[in-house]
Amino acid sequence: MTKRTTVLVVVVFLTASILSTIVAVNYLINQPKPTPKPIQSQSSFYLDDSRIFVVYANGSYGKYPFPTVMDFDDSPIAEKGQACIIINVTLRNDYSDEYPPPNSPASYNSSTVFVSLTAELFDGETKVEARDITNASPILSAGTNAAFASFQYGESTSLTLYIATNSNAITSFQFVSRYIGELAPP
Repeated sequence: MTKRTTVLVVVVFLTASILSTIVAVNYLINQPKPTPKPIQSQSSFYLDDSRIFVVYANGSYGKYPFPTVMDFDDSPIAEKGQACIIINVTLRNDYSDEYPPPNSPASYNSSTVFVSLTAELFDGETKVEARDITNASPILSAGTNAAFASFQYGESTSLTLYIATNSNAITSFQFVSRYIGELAPP
């Protein structure tokens, strides 16, 4: 084999290697992305054993839209753009003087109720690792790292929950009330 033939063989080999690498990278970039499962909507039920009525709730995949929140040790609690399930829920207060909310002093006659709400995520029957980053804060209370509202008897309110997860297999969610009461939570 001559020197010229050797150089030609090397050039052909390198060109073929570069082209196959380009084809492989192009395939990986343009490979179809897995489609997330649809998340089940919910409506028309009372939270736990309360008189807080869920008018409607739906969940979707999204990103945390707020600025990054840091913990006291400078680790992030919630990061802007973090993958999460966004749950929009409309609640109605059905507590009244006849059916006062829990945590009500006997002498206190008000139909205002305070609600702190979070949600657990599921893939079928399996609970998925997730963290509520709604109202993210390093200070833990009933109103942080959960959705929080207060509203009068008969009134409705809409809340948005941000539940961080890396799973794209969420099929449903279940609400967990952290606090329901007539007095502001501790």
